[in-house]
Amino acid sequence: MPLRLVSFVTVFLCGISTSKLHADPLPRSISTSRQFIVYGTDAPLRGAVCDLAERTKSKLLSTVRIRDEWKLPIVVNAQYPQANAPELPAASLTFSQTGFGLKIQLDLIIPLDVNAAAVQRELLRATLLEIMYRERTNLPPGSAYMQPPPWILEGIVADEAADPAQLAEPLRTLAVPEGFMSLEKFVRQNPDLLEPISRGVYAAYAHVLLEILIDSPDGRSRLARFVRVLPDASNDPFVDLRAAFPALGVEPEKVWHSAIAQALGTQRFHLLSASETEQQLNDILHLRIRDRGQAEKNYQLHEFPQFIHAKNGAGSAAPPQSGFAAASDARESPRAPDCARIPAVKRAPQSRQNSRS
Repeated sequence: MPLRLVSFVTVFLCGISTSKLHADPLPRSISTSRQFIVYGTDAPLRGAVCDLAERTKSKLLSTVRIRDEWKLPIVVNAQYPQANAPELPAASLTFSQTGFGLKIQLDLIIPLDVNAAAVQRELLRATLLEIMYRERTNLPPGSAYMQPPPWILEGIVADEAADPAQLAEPLRTLAVPEGFMSLEKFVRQNPDLLEPISRGVYAAYAHVLLEILIDSPDGRSRLARFVRVLPDASNDPFVDLRAAFPALGVEPEKVWHSAIAQALGTQRFHLLSASETEQQLNDILHLRIRDRGQAEKNYQLHEFPQFIHAKNGAGSAAPPQSGFAAASDARESPRAPDCARIPAVKRAPQSRQNSRS
């Protein structure tokens, strides 16, 4: 190869290396607590992810009643779907030892029709992982790490997404208590393998279990300790759960089914639309009245004078007046003279002496 050509290739490669070294870093945004560092080319997207991450962490901290004493930052790469990389997963969590400490990185692909609950679930997973390992920064490289239980993720996300009455709706499709899943089977289930409908049932179960644990004696503190010691958990999540929460008692399935029945009995309230309000008013303002032939007829409110006219025309007595109308008629009736209310006085017989005279 000629010397001039070799020199040209060398200079060209050096120019490429220099341009890469001086390339502008990827834009980033830092959340209010400074724990979440979000990278991405779109500023509004970075801001939305920062806001959602802080709200998710706030919900977690209020649930387990612990302070925000984070030690490990969480790096989030947020980007829109790329046409040249359609095979990238929607979420990918990397937990590794760098030699300088533990690193938590979450890569998110956020489409235009994003599912906020799915993104919140992944942010919650990363936040729980930081709580679990913030005191274990000397973890050897390549070590396996424990994932947070999926029922905690689903329970917290479901609790913020809807009211308890709506969360219990998927359980109503099971109809009978015999159709409910046992607690032991539930805590061992992997929701990632479920279909969307079954995923909704799983979320309802998760919310019920979370309510059982929180409402138990010292429940929030026990839940915080349960999360911190998860790296030392055994391979049996049901045994670990019973050991951490003695309130489940010797019959945890009985407590479980009782809590499900209570959730199903929650009174449901929701705002009505204009059409729903009109429909309910029409149902309420209809009068169902049986005539003498025992035939039931429906009358609307504006048809009630016709009903009164028809009843009076048939020789029936008019419907009774209200108390106010009766009192008014009594006040307007003429008053009887006072002498009519004086009892008659019986005349005494005259004495004989007077009769003789």
